[in-house]
Amino acid sequence: MIWLLVELLKKFLIHFVCLNKLEVKNFDEYQYSINETDEKAFDLQRFKNPDVRYYACVIDKNRAGPKPKLLFRLNLAYNYWEELGYLRLKKSSL
Repeated sequence: MIWLLVELLKKFLIHFVCLNKLEVKNFDEYQYSINETDEKAFDLQRFKNPDVRYYACVIDKNRAGPKPKLLFRLNLAYNYWEELGYLRLKKSSL
């Protein structure tokens, strides 16, 4: 029974540390690309359905180097996660 509680705690910690919900009002500041080094980027879509949300997952490494930010689209009604690509700030927002 204790091991189950420990595993649940690990899951919640990983979600708390890695996943960040993107607010709708900030969608204009971000774009995503399929590969990390791609020049072609896509804007985030706004959905009328409140169950569709975007989450950014920061991949933290134990060594020096970049920390990629993966973008996921989540549909809460169907519990459907879709990895869209790498999140970045738009050049005009810098």
